Amino acid sequence: MLQTTANNPIPDNNLMNNDSGDINIEGSKVMLVDDNRTNIDVIKRLLEPEKLDFSMAPNGKVAVENAPVIQPDLILMDVMMPEMNGFEACKLLKENPVTRDIPLFFLTAKNQPSDIEKGFSLGCVDYIAKPFIGKEVLARVVVHLKAIKHAKLMVKLLEELKRSNMALEQKVVERTAVLKKAKEEAELANNSKTRFLSRMGQELQAPLNVILGFSQSMETHNLQPLTDEQCSCLEKIQIAGEYFQNLINDISDLGRIESGNLIIGMEEFPLSRLVDERVLPAISSLARERGVTIENQIPSEHSTFIFVDPIRAAQALVNLLTNAINYNKNGGNIYLERNFLESGKIKIIVSDTGIGIPEDKLKEIFEPFIRLQNHDFKVEGVGIGLTIAKHLIESMKGEIEVESEMGKGSRFGITLHGYQK
Repeated sequence: MLQTTANNPIPDNNLMNNDSGDINIEGSKVMLVDDNRTNIDVIKRLLEPEKLDFSMAPNGKVAVENAPVIQPDLILMDVMMPEMNGFEACKLLKENPVTRDIPLFFLTAKNQPSDIEKGFSLGCVDYIAKPFIGKEVLARVVVHLKAIKHAKLMVKLLEELKRSNMALEQKVVERTAVLKKAKEEAELANNSKTRFLSRMGQELQAPLNVILGFSQSMETHNLQPLTDEQCSCLEKIQIAGEYFQNLINDISDLGRIESGNLIIGMEEFPLSRLVDERVLPAISSLARERGVTIENQIPSEHSTFIFVDPIRAAQALVNLLTNAINYNKNGGNIYLERNFLESGKIKIIVSDTGIGIPEDKLKEIFEPFIRLQNHDFKVEGVGIGLTIAKHLIESMKGEIEVESEMGKGSRFGITLHGYQK
């Protein structure tokens, strides 16, 4: 039989107005199991301020029958009841997979240690002996309901997270498949382009050899002196032939680079010798033609050595200097410098006073077939010089970088392994 303390038979509303915190337990389902209707009414009034959803059972048997259907959030159960007592009911509820996880605590006059021990051994989550203190019962019920609500929220969040993860994983799988297909298509297109470039170079080389061969023969083995007009035409043929020869060489190099068939032979080589003997002679005529002055600030003594393929290193520098000439101003300057880095590496700098490169184009200039406009000159070529230079430098374990300011010029830096004697 339910009893209350004399000092506080039923807690007043002020005692029941507790702070529910962040978790709202309003509407939580509570099953009250007691054969005494008065006891049930007392508990309902005690918990009424929490606006709970109550269901009642007069004994353990009815509770066992109704709980699977109602699925209450919490069961408050007396022990001493007819037909089936609370301990028997608790045992059956915990054996049923449908109800075993419903928290249950006893509210009973059976207050012996053996009774309390039995209750917990059967699976109850709390045990309150009568006579009880009203606000203690209220506090315990609220704590349990908050914990239950929190647990359900966590389960819901975990389920949502699981669904989100599954959806994300599916998107990753789909995106990976798309990227894989795009990569395969890009590789196929790149291989096709490489084969085309290689084949085109081979196809153009044969007729070009005939043109250059005949022009040289006309110049050196003609029985009669050539007229001025004939000499002018012959010179144009040879200039055009040399341009196409350089273009074929670049296309062939790009094909070998992209196919991984470019052969690099590394050795120690004097930087000044590379510049003086292989680089500057190759671009001096173009610089004079464009009115551009090249200031070589690299000391002429052979004391700085770099680890490179001399032929490919010269080719890369020639491409950079050619680019600096083509995109320079009338009467502009180009500066060729050398710096020693703390890392022990050597940095070769090619800077110019040209038109500059737009900031949004800096990341594109090393891509093949990308060209900028120079309104002072018509720039020849197809836009693969910088692409080849970058690949050559990187194939020699070097790095290339660029910075530029519109209207003031550009600055290319090549970092290579080397040393100073």
